[in-house]
Amino acid sequence: MAGLPPPHWVAPHPFPGTSPAGPGAVNPLGPGFIHQFVQITHQPVANRIEATLLRLCQLGNSDRIRRDNLLRESQIWEALNAFNLGHPLSRDDPWVYICKDFFTVPVNPGHAFNWAAYSASVGQAQLNGFRNSHLDRDLAANWISAFTARQQPGDPRYRYIVFMHRHSNNIKLGPDLNMIYSVTVWDRENETASWYDLWPFHDSVDVNPAQRSLDIRAYWANITHAWPPRVANSISTNLRVVRLEAVNEVERLAYITLSPSFSQFSMMTIIMWHINNSPNNTGLGPFGAGTPANPHPRGPSDDVENLSGGIWHYVPTLIVTLLRTLRANPAVANNISGNSAAAQNEVQARYRIEHRGLREMVRHELLQIYPVASPEHWIVHAMTG
Repeated sequence: MAGLPPPHWVAPHPFPGTSPAGPGAVNPLGPGFIHQFVQITHQPVANRIEATLLRLCQLGNSDRIRRDNLLRESQIWEALNAFNLGHPLSRDDPWVYICKDFFTVPVNPGHAFNWAAYSASVGQAQLNGFRNSHLDRDLAANWISAFTARQQPGDPRYRYIVFMHRHSNNIKLGPDLNMIYSVTVWDRENETASWYDLWPFHDSVDVNPAQRSLDIRAYWANITHAWPPRVANSISTNLRVVRLEAVNEVERLAYITLSPSFSQFSMMTIIMWHINNSPNNTGLGPFGAGTPANPHPRGPSDDVENLSGGIWHYVPTLIVTLLRTLRANPAVANNISGNSAAAQNEVQARYRIEHRGLREMVRHELLQIYPVASPEHWIVHAMTG
């Protein structure tokens, strides 16, 4: 890859460019600074982003998390890649590359497990589906520290590469709660990798956390793929296992009133945490409230508030970012761009936040962007009442 030309990123993958925010929005960096969001040129992409936003807005519409509260796996990667432009300075900051496919980790494969047959059953399209020529060129370029702003189109942009996993389980959780997720994050700044264990019931003898560590290490050491050696070798030889004990409490509360919750949102929280903590040291984080880049980030706090995904800079910010992304692309925005009465009715009908706690946090973020004097202040009322 050393002979490849430099990458030329104009927007996070898979988006072709950027689109400016509407004129009525207030930017924390002051007048004249226009927040750019990803450009969407194909209606099916806009429809998928819209479907994700709709599900997020409907969280908490019952006292139990159900399958229809969870996001479609095939749509998560696009929404989170769009979230790379969720804060004002993100065009000049490092980004996070979220792979499209979920990678299933075999349970207790053992020494006799046929990894070649397993890799063949998964299929090379999935195993190597995240790769493209832009990413190969990005990875071939000499890395620039996360503390340095990207000034040239050919500067490498991706600090983190994220692989989302699914796991089968031996505990009967019910028809609506039968999928467990985890996530591997490769950090280019340090050429290290972390696997975040999001399997609840850590103390259960039926799902041994030590066995899960063996499973993920065996996966990365044996899976057949054609990924760049600098990524694969770092993961297979230097994988840090991070166990987050609060997922047990998140899972328990998922049966009562807490939403969003359970391991899908814990997985998304970890990914969004890395997006929020990848910028250079001039970055403000989402809406001006973030912190400088951390050269050795440890991940989100191990507590229910963070791992539920429902607090500041996670799901609330994702909701606001996806709405603004759609409105910044009027050609595919399905009648929610502009300030017409029809647009106001559409936003209120589709995207009113149902969960009370989530509604208050979204309202707080919207007010920073659309204050009372803004011509788009109606969005605050349409979504949060």
